[in-house]
Amino acid sequence: ATSIRLFTIELGIGEDPLRCRLKHAVLISCEAYEAISYVWGEPVYSYSLICNDQILMITPSLRDVLLRVRRTHVSRTIWADGACINQEDLNERGHQVNLMSDVYRKETRVLIHLGPADENIVSKALELIHGINNKHEMPAPSSDDWIPLLEFGSCQWFRRLWVVQECVLAQEAIV
Repeated sequence: ATSIRLFTIELGIGEDPLRCRLKHAVLISCEAYEAISYVWGEPVYSYSLICNDQILMITPSLRDVLLRVRRTHVSRTIWADGACINQEDLNERGHQVNLMSDVYRKETRVLIHLGPADENIVSKALELIHGINNKHEMPAPSSDDWIPLLEFGSCQWFRRLWVVQECVLAQEAIV
């Protein structure tokens, strides 16, 4: 059977320590989970995630994502490569990379974290897109209205090759 790790992120608010319960799961019969698509950033493991009362060091970008998706009222089961794959074990890493298409097919949704983008830019870009869609008219090419969309498109997340697989195979994708 094909096995992966999932973790259930415990409740918390703001800067509360990140805690989770890490567990093995058989991919074809595991519980519902959400996958995270994010930019790794530099491989500097400077933050801790407390998993099963043990400390797992994670990158600043994964910490940011987990703080953002952690809930205050109900736990959430997650798959994130930075926590669910032993990055120091090259054999495991290679095996798990081969399973990633199945991981993204099986999840209930993929949570997309664009990186250090200004949320205001994202909302303005989406507002522009909805406006074009609803009004069937576009701003002039020289208009400053396009700036948020250009900044949105320049987010680091869009520069990753894996995003195609992560989004195309997802049942649902949420930014």
